[in-house]
Amino acid sequence: MAFYDRGYMRDDWSPRRYGPARSGRGFADWEVWKKLIAINIAVFLLQIIITRPATEDDLRRLPYFDPYMYTEYDEELYSEYERDLADAESDTKHEAESDEDRLATDSEPDGSQGEGSDTGAEHAKQSDKNESEKSRRERKIREMRERAQEQLRENMFRYMPRVSILQEYWELDSEKIKQGQLWRLITAGFCHDRTGVWHLLFNMLFLYWFGKRLERVYGSAEFTAFYFAALLTSSLSYIALDLYTNKGIPAIGASGAVWGVVALYALLYPYERIYIYFLFPVEIRWLVLLYFILDLHPVLLALSGENQFTGVAHAAHIGGAIFGFVYWNQGWQLMPVVNHLKSSLPTLHSASRSYDASPEVIKMPSKNDRADSTNSSADRMDEILAKITRQGRESLTDEELEFLEETSRQIRKDRRESS
Repeated sequence: MAFYDRGYMRDDWSPRRYGPARSGRGFADWEVWKKLIAINIAVFLLQIIITRPATEDDLRRLPYFDPYMYTEYDEELYSEYERDLADAESDTKHEAESDEDRLATDSEPDGSQGEGSDTGAEHAKQSDKNESEKSRRERKIREMRERAQEQLRENMFRYMPRVSILQEYWELDSEKIKQGQLWRLITAGFCHDRTGVWHLLFNMLFLYWFGKRLERVYGSAEFTAFYFAALLTSSLSYIALDLYTNKGIPAIGASGAVWGVVALYALLYPYERIYIYFLFPVEIRWLVLLYFILDLHPVLLALSGENQFTGVAHAAHIGGAIFGFVYWNQGWQLMPVVNHLKSSLPTLHSASRSYDASPEVIKMPSKNDRADSTNSSADRMDEILAKITRQGRESLTDEELEFLEETSRQIRKDRRESS
């Protein structure tokens, strides 16, 4: 995006329309990447605070839930269940052996010459008694197993974390999406795993490292449009795969949108080096490609019918990264589309609030000023290219890299328009 394409260089610029100046100190004056991080942290805290106890339905919605194996989540409870069942089977086995010994004693000949019919009747009576005892033993084992499982169910609820009410209404759930709750396509990107901080921490770190610089290049308005478009694309990608595999597992996290930011950054600055563990330098293009392949592999397995659960929304990562690539490759600009949609909506007038009553007066550059600026930009480009020739691309500062990228994008744009 060229300098004059930015929001604050437009003729119809106003603080309300394109965002306030960077010199303010309030939340409304923050850069977009700061606002996104602040909102994600605030939602994370609300996820922790606003909760409710878990129910039987919540337990059954766990991935790969088996109603007869509550103990798969807790080894200690599983051992307790096995001990109770072993004790019950041991008691019934001992009773069965006693019955067999008693039957053998009763059936031994005592030297008397009774009637054959009386002996047959005794055997039949004893056989019925044994069958009754066998049924009683089986019923006892079954009751013992049910009591043990009921105890384990109660223990599971005791160990199971509480349910976040906010996440319950915001998470990316395929069934709820089909019911028309489309807001989940966006709101899920602001929820994170509240049982730990790493999920939120890494997403926000990536947004800080890469989103900060992208916002400087594209401007706040375009960066905002790009971020939410990447978030929407990643959510739709996850929903598509979830419906295809029919797993019905909800997802949360900003990873999809953040992956769009990372992919776009890697395409703009492919030779920039990232230090793994602060020791091993790797060009960002290879690092992003590696993680893309690692995300693509489980997605391909899911498409082929493999029944697996990794706990990671790989399809959302793939969707966000692909959107970043297409956005860069096609040279898209989203704000003209957003402005067109906004202009097509009916204007809402409010008597109590009026932002344009006393608009701030901004002096815009004249045509001569713009021509002088173009000439100075050409001189600046010559200086940067000479510096690259003498010292290499690594010697450029962040400001020089941004200027070089902006100028290159404008040249490509002019060529496309002229052709």
